[in-house]
Amino acid sequence: MRIALAAPGYPPTLGGVEQVVAQSARALVRAGHEVEVFAQQRQDGHYGGPAEGAPAESGTAATTTGLDGEDSESIKVHRFATHGPHDYPFAPGLWPALAARAAEFDVVHGHSYHTLTGLSAVLGARSRAPFVFSPHYHGTGHSPLRAVLHRVYRPLGAYIFRRADAVVCVSGAEAELVAEHFPGAAERCSVVPNGVDRAAIRAAEPFPGIRPTILSVGRLERYKRVDRLIEAFAQLTYPGVRLVVIGAGPDAERLMELARSLDLLDPTGPRSVRFPGRVAQDVLHRWLRTCRLLCSLSEHEAFGLAPAEALAAGATVLLSDIPAHREMAAYGPVELVRATEDAPSLAARLERQLHHRLPPADGAVVADWDDVARRLVEVYRSVSSAAGPRAAPPHPV
Repeated sequence: MRIALAAPGYPPTLGGVEQVVAQSARALVRAGHEVEVFAQQRQDGHYGGPAEGAPAESGTAATTTGLDGEDSESIKVHRFATHGPHDYPFAPGLWPALAARAAEFDVVHGHSYHTLTGLSAVLGARSRAPFVFSPHYHGTGHSPLRAVLHRVYRPLGAYIFRRADAVVCVSGAEAELVAEHFPGAAERCSVVPNGVDRAAIRAAEPFPGIRPTILSVGRLERYKRVDRLIEAFAQLTYPGVRLVVIGAGPDAERLMELARSLDLLDPTGPRSVRFPGRVAQDVLHRWLRTCRLLCSLSEHEAFGLAPAEALAAGATVLLSDIPAHREMAAYGPVELVRATEDAPSLAARLERQLHHRLPPADGAVVADWDDVARRLVEVYRSVSSAAGPRAAPPHPV
């Protein structure tokens, strides 16, 4: 099949959805399919380093086309510079470029309700190609401003769901939320959980001589509640323990100041917190293999990708008691934390987990990306068959 993926970003831009798209694309190529990616590329470096390619000029998005470094002969990546507000950047060049090419593809798969990529993808696909939508939906915005924009955006979001031939959710919890907020999409929803790169994670070498480590991975936003973890960590008595907070975002400065106020930034202290920022995927794999415990206290998620990777690495996970995290218990040893638990109670949980024997790395039952690709192709074939033959793309003028 020929598949177009539309994404809010693509590596080396870092982020959860970006990784999902990249890993899916590479697995689809391994399965023998042709893939092209149409991705937004932020120009301010927010959440992933400075953008590649020429800056935007005179309101027209600059476009760069390159090859995925890991599949340099297989995946063509088109990057479109963004404009607009910090909370809802928009790449105006993406949808017309996709529209001009849509008829060349057997399916267009758009990702992310919470950016404007999904809207660009459905406008680009129009009636020229079947459209599959992965919303990565959690029902609200990450900040007060985004929550307001989220309500304003709802009619456009509903349009995307109406036009989608199939909706792919990454968890049962996400599918239920989509059905609640967009009832008309319920019958077109299927669940394809995210995967992990099991081979790469298990081949990664733990960092040598490292102190007992608790890991936090994700965008540093207030709703992730990393502050709760830091406050509980400050009360641990486990000898020589370290908390490593991987990620970047608008809450980073506040979290570092909190750690400083609790005297946790001294690397020689009995308890210390490190903030390495964003890290490359291979470095993340080494941290996953190093840590004894990964903790995520996020208030809402569509899927727990970092917890799934930690389970595949052989760590245990301590997670907020939200619907998507409850589903993680099927993958390996998971302990859930209520939102009402105070710092001493959470610290006691961390202490118990640090004293537990680690489970075997091969005990987790998380799918890998090749499994994900096979299930996605089943969805693609179903919508492509239902669509029937399409008109040939118009000849260039």
